[in-house]
Amino acid sequence: MPSIPASTDPTRAGAADGAPATEAVLRLSALTVAFDTPGGTVTAAREVTLAVARGECLGVVGESGAGKSQLFLAVLGLLPGNARTQGSARFRGSELLTLEPAMLDHVRGAGIGMVFQDPMSSLTPHLQVGEQIAEVMVRHRRLSRRQARKRALELLRRVQVADPERRLRQYPHQLSGGMRQRVM
Repeated sequence: MPSIPASTDPTRAGAADGAPATEAVLRLSALTVAFDTPGGTVTAAREVTLAVARGECLGVVGESGAGKSQLFLAVLGLLPGNARTQGSARFRGSELLTLEPAMLDHVRGAGIGMVFQDPMSSLTPHLQVGEQIAEVMVRHRRLSRRQARKRALELLRRVQVADPERRLRQYPHQLSGGMRQRVM
């Protein structure tokens, strides 16, 4: 996979087209993701470099199997045990690839999130949607269960989910694909 420049200046994000440069919140530098398999090493992403500034959106496009998901699972520290990474993934100045598990867990919940194309595979099928939304806030925002449930209701309203009180009590399979993406 070739490098993906987010701007014309690889050390700054948002500098394309003469716009003022801002510091990158997320910066990948020559990030490679590979897997050890019985058949040898399989490289999923090779030397990817990109920078994303606060408020900036970046779409990573590629064919199925090109390594897009593996790249960002590496950033989140969610790769399986047979994976190897090389290069750098920095979030707000902290190197994610060597961050202690407890700190990385905090970054995943409070700083970085990932919305998967197929949210059905990302939601736990046997837990109500409201429980899943609330769990993130209890764990990462230190809210009580009651506060988290109230906040979950506010968030569903914010993303224009119809009948949010009922949706909180539903299971992922009871929601449409678009509704599941909004829940994520």
